[in-house]
Amino acid sequence: MNAIAPFVSTDGDFDFEFPDCILTHVFSMATADEVDVAIETLLAVRNAGAKLAGMRVFRIGAQLHHKVRVRGIRTRDAHQLADRLAAIPGVSNTTVEHVVSHQSQISSA
Repeated sequence: MNAIAPFVSTDGDFDFEFPDCILTHVFSMATADEVDVAIETLLAVRNAGAKLAGMRVFRIGAQLHHKVRVRGIRTRDAHQLADRLAAIPGVSNTTVEHVVSHQSQISSA
């Protein structure tokens, strides 16, 4: 019998546990229409010691939606960063998704 087990990060040595893979954290934020939110987001990413892999901002109605991809931090640190992002004035919603990719997928993209 095969059982599907949920991925549970031990927050250990990711490189050892998943050789040839890269962990990316994707933050999604719904915010007020203020440029200060984007600036504060970038500062929070820098202060967390993360490497910015990409950022997209687009409008849906009266709100801005931000997709921020970062690397170089552990899962626990990504959850702490999500809490910091949620506390930025003007942010109404924040989620984080953890994506494991094989290095060859990243290099060819």
